[in-house]
Amino acid sequence: MDRRPGSTIATIGAGVVIAVVAFLPRATALDHGMTVDEPLWVARSARFTDAILHGHFSRAFETGHPGVPTMWIGGLAQRTLPHGASLIERLARARLGLAIADVLLILAIWLMVRPLLGRRAAVFGALTLALDPFLIAHNRVLQLDGILALSMLAAFVALMNATRRTARTGAWLALSGAFAGIALLERAFFAGFLILAAIVVLQRSLVGLRGLKPWLLTAAVVFIGAWPALWVNPVHPLKLILTGSASSAADVTSSGFFLGRHVSPPGIVVYPVVAALRSTAFTLIAGLGATVWALRHRASDDQARLAGAFLCFGALFALAIGLGLKTADRYLLPALVAVDVAAAIGLVAAARRIGKALPAAAVTALALAAHAGPGLATHPLELSAYNWLAGGPFAARHAIVVGWGEGLEEAAKDLAKFPDAATATVATTRINGFAQFFPGRTIAMNDSELAKPGGVHSDYALFYISSLQIGRQDAIYSHFKNRKPVYTLKLDAITYVTVYRV
Repeated sequence: MDRRPGSTIATIGAGVVIAVVAFLPRATALDHGMTVDEPLWVARSARFTDAILHGHFSRAFETGHPGVPTMWIGGLAQRTLPHGASLIERLARARLGLAIADVLLILAIWLMVRPLLGRRAAVFGALTLALDPFLIAHNRVLQLDGILALSMLAAFVALMNATRRTARTGAWLALSGAFAGIALLERAFFAGFLILAAIVVLQRSLVGLRGLKPWLLTAAVVFIGAWPALWVNPVHPLKLILTGSASSAADVTSSGFFLGRHVSPPGIVVYPVVAALRSTAFTLIAGLGATVWALRHRASDDQARLAGAFLCFGALFALAIGLGLKTADRYLLPALVAVDVAAAIGLVAAARRIGKALPAAAVTALALAAHAGPGLATHPLELSAYNWLAGGPFAARHAIVVGWGEGLEEAAKDLAKFPDAATATVATTRINGFAQFFPGRTIAMNDSELAKPGGVHSDYALFYISSLQIGRQDAIYSHFKNRKPVYTLKLDAITYVTVYRV
C-alpha cells in the first residue's frame, strides 16, 4: 500500500468529496413529505430504544423484519430532540440519523473496494452509489431498504477481498460477516441470501468452506449483540422473524398491478421491468455493456471477472426475491447497487481504452452527469424519478405500482388554501403523508359515507395513484371517475393525487 504523504492527502481528499456528495442530497429537506410506512417506524424506533435504555430487553422487538438497525438509529436520533417534539420533527431527526449511517456505509464500501478495483475505479464506484437516485430516495426515508442494500453490498465486497487469499483473509471474512449480521438484522428473510452467496463464493475460492466458520461466527455475534431481546428471550423474537416474514410475504397489497392490469402477484417478471425503470441512463447502458464484457473477457481480465461477480450477485438476488409472493420496486435495491459497482468497473476499463481520444476524467464526468442529473432534478422527491431511457414516468405509470406517499404533502398544502379547508373533511385512500399537513379533518375512505351507509360525512374524496392502480377503491372510484376533479397533482407527468368534491 502506498504510504506516501501525497497519497494519504489524496485519499483523505477523495473521502471528503465522496462524503459531501453523498451527504447533501440525503440530508437536506428531511422534513419534506412522508412515506406511507414512516409513522409506524417513528413509533417503533422510539419504543425499541426506550425498552433497551430502561432495561426492558424482552420488549425490544417490534416486527418480524426485524428492522433493528433502523430502530436503533431512528430511536437514538429522536432522543436528541426535546420532549413533545412533533411527528414531523421526530421523523426528520430520525431520517438524518439514517442518512449519516448510509454515508458511512458508502465510505466503508469505497475503502473496502480499493484493493479490488484500484483507486480510480473505487472513487468512481463510490460516487456512482452516492448519486444513484433510487438509493438516495431510500436513504432519505425511515425505512429498511437503504441500510439493507448497502450493508449487503459491503458484506459482498469484503467477501470478494477474502477470496484473494492474503494475510488479511481472516479479517476480511470477519468484516464480511459483521456487515452480513447488520443486513440480517434489517430484513432477515432477504439477507439470508448472503449466506448462500458466502457458501458459493467461498467454495469456489482458495479459502474453501472452512472460511464460512469465522464468517458465520461474526455474523452471529453482530446479530445477537445488537439485539438485546435475544439475550433474555431468544425464542419469541426468532419466532416473530419466521412468522412475520411469512405474513409479510403473504401481504400482496403492493403487488397488485403490473403492465396495466390487476395481478396478484406478478412474480419474478416484474423485476426486469423494475430494474430498467429504477436504473439510470448510465447504469442501464454501462450495466449491459459490463455484462457483455464480463462474459467475453472473464477468463483473461481480473476486472471483467469482478464485474461479472457483482452482476451475478445482483441477478441471483433478483431471482431469489422474485420467488416470493410479495413484490415491490424497493426490494430490488440490493441488486441495483451491485449493478452500480459493476457499471463503474466497466466504464473505468472502457475509459482507459479510449483515453487517447477522450480524457478519462471527461468520460467519467459525463457518465456521472447522466447518472445523477435527472434524479437530482426531482429533489427532494427522488422516489418519483424513473429512467427516461426506459420510458420514464410514462412507462412507469402503466407498468408498475407507483407512489409511496410522494406528492401527498404538496396536495395537503394546496388543499389547505381552499376556503373551507379548516372545517372540511377529506376521505382519502392514503392518510399517512396527507393528514399531517392538512388543517381540516382526514379520514380513511372506508370510514366515509362513500363506502357504507351511515358513515362519516366527507366533503372531498382524495384518490392516490397506487390505490387506483391496485384497485383498492374501485367501487367508490366508479362514482367519480367520469366527473371533473377539483384538484390534481402531477409529478413528472404522473398524476399522483386526484380530488373530487363529494
